[in-house]
Amino acid sequence: MCHSPVVRGYIYHHTCSDIKSQCVEGETLYVLSGHGEGFLGDVVDQLELDSAFYAPPGVPHQTRNTGDEPLRMVTLFSPAVGTAYAKAKAEGK
Repeated sequence: MCHSPVVRGYIYHHTCSDIKSQCVEGETLYVLSGHGEGFLGDVVDQLELDSAFYAPPGVPHQTRNTGDEPLRMVTLFSPAVGTAYAKAKAEGK
């Protein structure tokens, strides 16, 4: 099985990702364009061009697009995730 530490993805305007938590991987989101919010427990961070958001392993988190254009991001996983997961995330699944 191949592993990838980097996934490119997006969230359409006025929608959000599922609440999720990786058991092993930490997840860092880097914003390429758009505006949104990153939720980590009770903390809300504003996301915009060139900002980053980190979710440690085992911590529920979610991202929401608050703008009128797609929220485009690069997601870095450490350690790397399997390619099936990376492909599904890149396709918005």
